Amino acid sequence: MIDWFEITLLYIIIGGLWAYWLNNYCVKNLEAPYNLPMFEWEIIIHVTLWPLTLSSFLFELIYSMWEEYKSQK
Repeated sequence: MIDWFEITLLYIIIGGLWAYWLNNYCVKNLEAPYNLPMFEWEIIIHVTLWPLTLSSFLFELIYSMWEEYKSQK
């Protein structure tokens, strides 16, 4: 049976992967001054609150894609 330790560990692993990917994405794809590596406190926020930051990222991504699609019509 899955206990609280395994759930917490899985939550932190997913958050760590998300923070790692987001940091690499920002450094490689954004223009200056936004392409700087994250500070440690930013990484901690993304690891602990990853459901919120991931959903916000996906919402903005989908919204911007939708706006671009509408402007092309």
